[in-house]
Amino acid sequence: MAARSNLVPTPYAIKMALLRVLLEQEGQHHASDFNRWIEQEFEWIRDLTIYVLPPDRIVVNRNGYKLRYYDQTADKADKSRSTLPMQDGFVFREWVYLEGNLKICAGATEHLLQLEQLFVQICYFGKRGCFFQYLPDRVETT
Repeated sequence: MAARSNLVPTPYAIKMALLRVLLEQEGQHHASDFNRWIEQEFEWIRDLTIYVLPPDRIVVNRNGYKLRYYDQTADKADKSRSTLPMQDGFVFREWVYLEGNLKICAGATEHLLQLEQLFVQICYFGKRGCFFQYLPDRVETT
């Protein structure tokens, strides 16, 4: 069977998403001093403590599909075929639904304003099919 999805994003995936949006947002403005700038930014993101509090209910749907798809190599090898060559395949898909809000808690940092601006821009953690939506009215600062 194929790999399993994480029920919640890992702290590593969250930090990499923060780093990705930071590079997309501000990287071009630091072309002349990029190495010095990215080292400073990387250090505070790396040292950030991340806690994840999942919702009370999570639903996981795992599906495997056997399908047939067009075989291009066989078609190119035998142009005189009157039928389309098909090839068997197996596809595994998994969906994780979080019923409620996933809370991501960051430890104390002097980059709090920048951290919030970065979280606003994140729409997925890890794989591109792993969508999340930032809820600004749910932000808590302690």
